Formats: sequence, structure tokens, C-alpha cells
Amino acid sequence: MDESCDESRAVVGESSFKRLGLADAAIVMVCSRGALVITDDLDLYVELSGRGCDVVNFNHIRPISW
Repeated sequence: MDESCDESRAVVGESSFKRLGLADAAIVMVCSRGALVITDDLDLYVELSGRGCDVVNFNHIRPISW
């Protein structure tokens, strides 16, 4: 996997920044470039799935190991 870096000034321009914060908005930007995201953060999951990104809610697969 290639490592990418977005400047904070670009991330704060992401439409989800005010609602999700800096870290999650950066994840949204990375996901828009085709990365799969696995998260237990419902707000982030809803945002990404609404955008058609590849996202898995960890809470949906957690019971499989029990």
C-alpha cells in the first residue's frame, strides 16, 4: 500500500470536516481515492457508505469471532 499525505488545510476544506473532525475528514479523503476503511465509528461509516466508498463497520463483523 502506498502512503499518502494530505495537508491539514486541504482536509479542513472537506465538506465533512465540521461534523466529523480532522482525522475522520482525512479518512474520507483517502477513501475517495479507493481505500477500504474498517471502522467502529458510526458517523464515519454512515458518511463513507453514503458516498459509495468501500467501508466495513467493525461492529457488524465483531460477532463472527464470538
